[in-house]
Amino acid sequence: ACRSEHTQPVTGGYTHESHERGHHLRDTTTGSKTTSTPSKTIRTACIIAGGGVAGLAAARALRLAGRDDFVMLELADEAGGNARGAVLQGVAHPLGAHYLPAPSDDAPQVQALLEELGIRRRVAGRWQYDERVLCHSPQERLYFEGEWQEGLLPTNGVGAATLAQYAKFHSLIERWRRTGAFSVPSKPSKFALVASLHGVSFAAYLQQEGLNDTHLLWYLNYCCRDDYGAGLAVVSAWAGVHYFAARHGFSAPAANNTDADKSSVLTWAQGNGFLTQALAAPLGDRLRTGRVVMRVETTRSGVVVDAYNTATQQLERYEAPQAVVALPAFIVARVLVNPPAALHTQAQQTRYSAWQVSNIYLKAPLDAGYGSAPDMAWDNVIYGAAPTSLGYVNATHQSTLQWPAPTVLTHYSAHGIESAACKVLLAAPWEQAKNNVLQELARVHSDVLRKAVQVDITRYGHAMTVPVPRSSPIMLATMPRLSFAHSDWAGYSVFEEAFEQGVRAVQRLPA
Repeated sequence: ACRSEHTQPVTGGYTHESHERGHHLRDTTTGSKTTSTPSKTIRTACIIAGGGVAGLAAARALRLAGRDDFVMLELADEAGGNARGAVLQGVAHPLGAHYLPAPSDDAPQVQALLEELGIRRRVAGRWQYDERVLCHSPQERLYFEGEWQEGLLPTNGVGAATLAQYAKFHSLIERWRRTGAFSVPSKPSKFALVASLHGVSFAAYLQQEGLNDTHLLWYLNYCCRDDYGAGLAVVSAWAGVHYFAARHGFSAPAANNTDADKSSVLTWAQGNGFLTQALAAPLGDRLRTGRVVMRVETTRSGVVVDAYNTATQQLERYEAPQAVVALPAFIVARVLVNPPAALHTQAQQTRYSAWQVSNIYLKAPLDAGYGSAPDMAWDNVIYGAAPTSLGYVNATHQSTLQWPAPTVLTHYSAHGIESAACKVLLAAPWEQAKNNVLQELARVHSDVLRKAVQVDITRYGHAMTVPVPRSSPIMLATMPRLSFAHSDWAGYSVFEEAFEQGVRAVQRLPA
């Protein structure tokens, strides 16, 4: 208490952002740049519009099929979408998605990728993962009732009524798991088995099931905001159940859980940026970054894609017999000439969550903090923090260094699906955004203001698809010579869904 807190100026800013380029498309009217004469025409065998996870998966699928004559057009300066990574003062960190659950046999394409990268291999007839990327312990902790506890489900000091509700939700999830209707990637053919969950919100479904405990609802709301970018009242009941039933179940305290209730988590210092960087590395000059796709048109002989080159500030034309359009549905509906009705419908129904990802460089690790937990976990959440806050992950958690070293904390905020939330996020001064994050962390880490050196913030106005209630399954748009690939067509945004969409898009292309 007697020690004075010596703070220092914190540098940083908004980095790794591309919304100005996206707004170039929004603000450009038909009759100007979209119809101007291209500065040059590039011909290739296939065009991939979009370099997120789906586009990168499509590029890999083409290469595996022996097809190397293609071009990928990407808006940002690097591929990866919301699964990118970066380096801050020598410490790698995520710019978005930061982990991948060990895929089950429902995701053979992702399993094959991990084998290719040497992360998964068969030893004595059993599959094993590289222990260096399996998330180390402690994995998760929650600051609850004045101290840190292991795990994110509130347990310290909760009463018998809360524990009974935990057990009831566990039984509910187990019933849904036994239907076989939930998997990652999801199976549209199973829609009928879970139709009752698609048309209502998760909040309404929980109320219907008599699940109303404050601590349980907080935890389920956190899970939905963390995976889908919106809370119980917004996401569908299918999405809320899917979060647990498709992967690791729900582990209630003192429940008779099995190994099936656990899931291994793969993580890297740069998060899923490790995967997207590995996918982008073999592409070489086939990857054209800083290209804003302005127009896509099918013709009798093939596909024409016009893209604005942000470096030369000129329009370029790409021509090919076929193309994979790996762009969000609302972008495709804007740039595609004569889009099919199914695509228009999907674009109108799709909602997106705005996100802020703040990377805080610390010159030394934080002290243990308040409470009984001695070590910082990989994933750290504060109960009762700002409604937008999702906590932070520690970039050096997987490090085997035995001495204190600088680190980066990656703090996540989900700002909701309304356009007003996006505008507020993009309008906020960096200084204000930086202070909000540091003040939140200072509640539980008294030394953060002394050790924070730099805060780089990345904002995503349309970060991820939110699985809202719907009465019918998503219909995949089809067009001659075009194949669509994006997690939007799965209805929610995770690596496995996007990767599967990219592979299937190539499989649908004419031979």
